[in-house]
Amino acid sequence: MFRPNGMRLGGHHKLAIPPGFEADHFKRSEGCSLFIYKGLQIAILICYDAEFPETARHVASMGAELILVPTALGAQWDWVSKTMVPTRAYENGVLLAYANSAGIENGMGFLGQSFIAAPNGKELARAGASPELIYAELKREQVTKAQSRLPYLNDLKMLKT
Repeated sequence: MFRPNGMRLGGHHKLAIPPGFEADHFKRSEGCSLFIYKGLQIAILICYDAEFPETARHVASMGAELILVPTALGAQWDWVSKTMVPTRAYENGVLLAYANSAGIENGMGFLGQSFIAAPNGKELARAGASPELIYAELKREQVTKAQSRLPYLNDLKMLKT
């Protein structure tokens, strides 16, 4: 991620490579990091990374208030965008922005359906199947309120596994 002036704020290398052609082109990486922009602690999870509850929980435990998820989700995986990933916002009490490819590229159909979720899991904005610009007002107070109401991050320490 870059500031408008071009200064690099932070980035992420994909943690998990899904089954299929990606294994021929990418190597998995390790670790997550946070950076601050406009007063928010931000983490990035790429595509398949966000489909694991553990990755979102990990960056939320590190202090992430906003998780950015650039992705190229295929058109056949609408449940991931409509249900699974918004749940990551709710279960961690964080803001989440999911930016998905839309349309057809090299014969592959992409879902679109980019969205921005509040920490209570509700949609603040959602795109359709075509390329679209969406936006929402993000407030740190939403994160504080959600994490106070459902203190999963704190109560997780009580679980014995």
